[in-house]
Amino acid sequence: PPPLLKLDEEGRIDLSDAYDTGIGSWDRVAVAYAYQDFPDQADEAAQLALILEDALASGLRFISDQDARLPGGA
Repeated sequence: PPPLLKLDEEGRIDLSDAYDTGIGSWDRVAVAYAYQDFPDQADEAAQLALILEDALASGLRFISDQDARLPGGA
């Protein structure tokens, strides 16, 4: 999403809350996928697929920046 812009009491642009802070839902999925330590007997490929399936089931979708913008867009 675009940054949140507000106007202060004097009508000046206030960027103090432009972006959320902290870790988001998709961040948690990415960290789990990249760093999850599975037991030796686990099927790692199946477990990684399950992480992504759970993300999709919870309504999370991923689109890369390249795919999210028009050609030549910022």
